[in-house]
Amino acid sequence: DRYVALELGAPFALGVGVLTFFLVIDQVYQLTDLVIAKQVPFQLVLSLLLFLLPPLLSLTLPVALLLAVLIACGRLSGDLEVAALKASGVGPLRLFRPFLVAGLLVSALIGCLTLIVNPWASGAFQKQLFKILQSRAVTAIQERAFSGAFAGIVLYVEEVSPSQVALRGILASDERNPGLS
Repeated sequence: DRYVALELGAPFALGVGVLTFFLVIDQVYQLTDLVIAKQVPFQLVLSLLLFLLPPLLSLTLPVALLLAVLIACGRLSGDLEVAALKASGVGPLRLFRPFLVAGLLVSALIGCLTLIVNPWASGAFQKQLFKILQSRAVTAIQERAFSGAFAGIVLYVEEVSPSQVALRGILASDERNPGLS
């Protein structure tokens, strides 16, 4: 059991790491834009990335387990270790037990992620994003300049308060197409 579990461990960890990296790299571009263009502190963006991980892990864990099982079974079969284990009296069902335990453990982890952690992470992500957008929305607006920072709406602001909370002398032009509503 320990030998088969060790055969499963390395490919599983590598699969989780690589697959999660590929899914995270898609989001990193958007989050990098927040740091560079909007001057959002790196710690806030890093927390957004951490809140994105649980939903991604619920996708990558089963695929990584499948990959680990295929690699482990292929290696055991290719090195004729299955034949050696059968010759030493280990039956096929006994050999299947570590794979079953790994599947049950990963299923329980995915169930915990899906039912408990993902809703919390999604809510925390939305709160953090709203807090960032609320604090940084005014920074895209310059005094005495036309701003197209909002899709289809052009704003002209006469004065922005020093705290960047109040705007005075606002002129707004809605350039959106009314037929596309």
